[in-house]
Amino acid sequence: MKAPAIRTWSPEERPVLPGAPSNPVHTRARRLSYALVGITIAITGGLGNSIVSANIPSVQGALGLDSDQVYLLNAAYVMTNVSANLLLVKFRQQFGLPAFTRIFLSLFLLATVAHLYFNSLSSLIVAHAAQGISGAALSTMGVLYTIQAWPLRARRTGLLVAITSISQISLPLAYVLPTSIFEAFEWRGLYLFEIGLGLLSLTCVFKLKLPPSDRVLVFEKKDIITFILFAPGIALLCVILSVGRIDWWLDAPWIGKTLVISILLLVSALAFEHHRKNPLINTRWWASRDMLRFFAVMFMVRIVISEQTSGVVGLMRMLGLINDQIIPLFLYILLGSITGIILAALTFQPHRVDFMILFGLFLMTVGGWLNIHITSISRPLDLALGQFLLAAGSCFLIGPAFLPRIASVIPKPQNLVSFVVFFSMSQNLGALSGQAIIGTFQIIREKFHSGYLTEQIVLSNPFVATRARQYAAASQTILNDGVLVSQQGLASLASVVNREANVLAYSDVFVLITFVSACTFALLLIFLFWKHIRVWMLPAATDQPSR
Repeated sequence: MKAPAIRTWSPEERPVLPGAPSNPVHTRARRLSYALVGITIAITGGLGNSIVSANIPSVQGALGLDSDQVYLLNAAYVMTNVSANLLLVKFRQQFGLPAFTRIFLSLFLLATVAHLYFNSLSSLIVAHAAQGISGAALSTMGVLYTIQAWPLRARRTGLLVAITSISQISLPLAYVLPTSIFEAFEWRGLYLFEIGLGLLSLTCVFKLKLPPSDRVLVFEKKDIITFILFAPGIALLCVILSVGRIDWWLDAPWIGKTLVISILLLVSALAFEHHRKNPLINTRWWASRDMLRFFAVMFMVRIVISEQTSGVVGLMRMLGLINDQIIPLFLYILLGSITGIILAALTFQPHRVDFMILFGLFLMTVGGWLNIHITSISRPLDLALGQFLLAAGSCFLIGPAFLPRIASVIPKPQNLVSFVVFFSMSQNLGALSGQAIIGTFQIIREKFHSGYLTEQIVLSNPFVATRARQYAAASQTILNDGVLVSQQGLASLASVVNREANVLAYSDVFVLITFVSACTFALLLIFLFWKHIRVWMLPAATDQPSR
């Protein structure tokens, strides 16, 4: 293949990395246009899957899916979203931005339209898998367009805002959208909405193109071997994390077998990359102390943020509330996310990164602690302050944690694919792991509390007998048989016991989330304290006279 021509750039316009757009000076009107297009593309890339996640009960009922089948949809999206980043960066570098934007937007539209005509579980999974690939591409496009909206001197702040917004805004926005807008066409309304967003985005990228970039030959034949090993390994891991708690970890033999195969594939991929001259994944860089600490913080943050969906939403649904009734809560979460992004953009400085991450973790710890004392009469606004702080803290720290690491890639652009895949894994696998951990922990604690409360329900206890008679009396108007009335009273009492056990279990979930956040905060604080102690001790050691 003929090598692409390399453009000659002025120092100000030169692209920061191969495959990134150049940096011309735009007028204010053009920068505003880039901002609007960037927001549109970012929403298109992330909102579709988030809407399905937010409306899982409706999708499950409309399509007649089992619990494990409906959770495969999220697994299909995540598995391709993570794996696609192995190739998308090089695709953009070798074939250019115009081909990158149009091909993957078209893929997004084709997959969504095809699902409207082939209504089956397999077509639904294929559609979500295609959306995972196009979602990874659209997220990158959203970042590139949004950065162009900022003046050259403020591009760093623009990157912070873009990265945080794209990773954090789509899910609360999906819950804020009223479900009534999808009721006319049932589940097809979700996909018609996505098609509309896709067509709008495609029109935008044709009307407003990104500035040109350098194109270089980067693909190697060995890349396909890595992809063949890595992609199925990630796919199997995503299936386990999504469905494991439904089939239960120790009851389904397929989980252990699948986990072994996944580990073998991923280890083989990393071992192959470790010995390559020009690796897709720089395993030595991944294993560096700084990158492992970055991954651990980002991974823990995603687990803690999972409280907002698996924890809070699960609690509200268990108490009988529907999505439209929890819109006020997610308005607070959306407001908290925007607040965190604005504060991070206004206060970011490279020397403040560690302290900004600490402050974000502190806000998340306080937010988790405020939600511990829930009861069966708790309602969305009772959790609003805690979830506001949780969202603000997460958005406050993600951008500052991201920027120094991407800055370290600029002198070594060969590490770009490694960084993108690393960050994507921390976000996507962290979210799936958070859902798996929270869901599993909630089930275990519900069984514990249910067993304990059931032991206390004995009719020889006058309080229990009185409550059973009260529930029985409520059914006397519709039942004439005394035996049935008594049984209905006991059934109502058992239902109340089950509800209270679930509430206590969700309270334990919030305790766990607070503990994880507090431990992450404490470990990072200890690390920073030791880091500064070493810096202070170093001058003292060098000032001593040599013997």
